[in-house]
Amino acid sequence: MHYPTLTVRQTLEFALSCHINNAGYSAPTKEIYKDAVLKMLIRIFGLGRCQDTIVGNELIRGISGGERKRLSIAEQVAAGAEIGIWDGSTKGLDASSALEFVRALKSFTDILKKSAICSFYQTSDSMYRLFDRVMVSYYLHFFYILLNII
Repeated sequence: MHYPTLTVRQTLEFALSCHINNAGYSAPTKEIYKDAVLKMLIRIFGLGRCQDTIVGNELIRGISGGERKRLSIAEQVAAGAEIGIWDGSTKGLDASSALEFVRALKSFTDILKKSAICSFYQTSDSMYRLFDRVMVSYYLHFFYILLNII
């Protein structure tokens, strides 16, 4: 969930502020750190083009679905999350946006030495090759669908 009227930059600044205020940084160090991390997140996750665009939602036009997914990863990084859990995170994305999302997630885990646990309903071979460990659970998915139907 995002605040639909905030821009991408404001969303990341808010997430950073929540994390930094609890980390005990002094005032000048806090601003320097915040600016540096904000620029890094925008660059790594390819959000430079949309940084001044509102996030939006179902009623307010904003950034694309792929950009929203990458913003979610950037928020996790900004908040200092050690493990990211992504359930069905590529649902509704076209193949190229889904691959872009997984690449951004892979960059996040490699650069910051964090972990991500993901579930995808359909993956391309290109996406599959990006993961370090893969578990395929056909039957679990089948029962999940059954439970939703009943």
